[in-house]
Amino acid sequence: MMERTVALGEGDTLLLYTDGLTEAFSPNGELFGDMRLMDSLKSIQASTADEVLVGVEEHLNEFIETTPLGDDLTMLALRRV
Repeated sequence: MMERTVALGEGDTLLLYTDGLTEAFSPNGELFGDMRLMDSLKSIQASTADEVLVGVEEHLNEFIETTPLGDDLTMLALRRV
């Protein structure tokens, strides 16, 4: 087991998530993936951890449209203000 310490500066956000997020599929079979997640996080104007979660979920729902998730999805966001 590896242990690390991460220092969060003012305004930093830490997002923890299960692979159900990045392995979600669009209707044409594309993966949401790491790059879309990073682009999503960069585009979200959030001042709270809840706004980060809502923003990521909105981007994911736009991407998958009506395609059901193939795996469970759990997200936890921490934001230092």
